[in-house]
Amino acid sequence: MKRFLLFALYGTLAACVAGIATYLSVSFVVERTPEVAVPPVAGLGLAQALDALDAKKLGLELTEFEYSDQVPENHVIRQQPEAGRVVKAGRRVRVILSRGAERHAVPELAGLPTEEARIVLIEAGLQAAVATRIPGGPEGQVVAQGAAPGSRLLKGTAVPLVIWSGPRPTIYRMPRLVGLTYGRAAATLDELGVRVEALDDVPTDDPTKEDLVLRQDPAAGSPIPRGTGVRLAAAKARDEPPPPTDEGAKHEP
Repeated sequence: MKRFLLFALYGTLAACVAGIATYLSVSFVVERTPEVAVPPVAGLGLAQALDALDAKKLGLELTEFEYSDQVPENHVIRQQPEAGRVVKAGRRVRVILSRGAERHAVPELAGLPTEEARIVLIEAGLQAAVATRIPGGPEGQVVAQGAAPGSRLLKGTAVPLVIWSGPRPTIYRMPRLVGLTYGRAAATLDELGVRVEALDDVPTDDPTKEDLVLRQDPAAGSPIPRGTGVRLAAAKARDEPPPPTDEGAKHEP
């Protein structure tokens, strides 16, 4: 029994001695590990950052990715520890890598009303810009877009839109109105959906020309869309001078 206890005591002492020796060895190694200043790697590409850290006997730990408008894709945005801090060689420097500028997918907009297209683009992180309006379809409806659906644009980019201004107007040929009475000319224009925008009176002493159209604008044969305004000039009997007064008659020779 005494021999067993003696062996146990020796075993415990040996373990303690081994533990103390290991601790002293590790402490010695840690104390002997050189210290280095962390180099600046923010703004560098991943390969450049690895080379800069490796030259200082440091490692790199990639922690996450972030979008950035200022830092190019696959370049370091931030580092920890910061540049200039003194650390033990062999330590890892944590970095955040850039995904580049944030981009958003362009939605399908054709056939949507203008305001709805604006809302859809805003929800997608983009903007709308009405580039032009053309006739031929429902007023205010998107007929085409300047960026293909599914393409990716930088956040806030304006997408050009082509909008219908309304149905294409019906085109007529301007009839010849000169020589017609004003009433007949106005009725002819009304049948075409064209209106008299202005009427100029032209004094005449010829009673056979009274109320006849003397000029027209546009000229006969010109193309005119429905709803166009036309300017006419019609003859009007000249006003007769007022009869002389009694006062004036007394002074006649």
